Amino acid sequence: MQALSLEALSLDEHLAEALSPDPLRDQTSAIVGALAEAGAIVADLLADPDANDELERRVRDIFMRCLRAAPVGAIAASHSGGWEHGDASADLAVALAPAIDQGSIDASVPVGAIFSILRCSPDADPFTGDLGAPVAAGFFVHGARTRLILTLGDGVDVFTLYPRGVWRRSRGKALAPAGTQEFAIDAANSRHWDDAIRLYIDDCVKGADGPRGRNFTMRWTGSLVGEALRILNRGGVYLDPADQRPEQREGRASLLFEARPIAFVMEQAGGKASTGRERILDRSVVSLDQTTPLIFGAAAKVDHIARLHTSPEGRAERSPLFGRRGLFRN
Repeated sequence: MQALSLEALSLDEHLAEALSPDPLRDQTSAIVGALAEAGAIVADLLADPDANDELERRVRDIFMRCLRAAPVGAIAASHSGGWEHGDASADLAVALAPAIDQGSIDASVPVGAIFSILRCSPDADPFTGDLGAPVAAGFFVHGARTRLILTLGDGVDVFTLYPRGVWRRSRGKALAPAGTQEFAIDAANSRHWDDAIRLYIDDCVKGADGPRGRNFTMRWTGSLVGEALRILNRGGVYLDPADQRPEQREGRASLLFEARPIAFVMEQAGGKASTGRERILDRSVVSLDQTTPLIFGAAAKVDHIARLHTSPEGRAERSPLFGRRGLFRN
């Protein structure tokens, strides 16, 4: 365990400091506290080698139980079928993706829940349409350490779970490094990619011998929270694009439960998140099961990929290589 800095604020101290001018500070603080309590309980559950039955359901139940004790107007968990209404006087709702995959745990791949805190009103049912940016968002990462990555709309802070369920801030105002030459994508799907994605990855793979003039490293764990934390720590870009398969033409990331909170975190850390053509936070939620392509990371890299999708000039610059000599061509 890393040494504890004398300046490492507890989560409660951080919330009191960061939310002091916010009229919703009490509700927001209570909700974040409930989420953090659930995250600590889940950490204990995942540390138990005998706890391997129905983990996703058990994790969802832990979060729901903690949130029901907080001033939450409504809660929706991914794959749960709808919103559960709570405190009618509350101004905030929570969207939660509590997915914990047993296969990832067995392979020691990071797992964790993703959440966003949204404004709501009693007559907004379902909570879809113009939701606006979240009030707060973040995710947990259960790996070698348990971390909570949190934004309250003014930068991103990272908290580490210490013994006795104490969360301490281990990194304040985190910014995703801009210059790292790393990308994360599932190359097994390369035959289905559209031309813009293929072109971007081909140029990266060519490294110093290609038009980018530098070598790149490819990462892929299949863990959304693990990849997001890596980008906050190391930089680079993550791509889970739409492709030519009918079931993937709208992407596979959940817009409400995964893409929007990750996008909010990335933008607060100086990065960007896009479908490849459109800013994620500009997309309207029309259903709870709506999916989206998801590309996020360093702003310049996300912008580069967007230009390949939308700018004829961007593609024309690369036309000699484009579509003929790509390394992922069959």
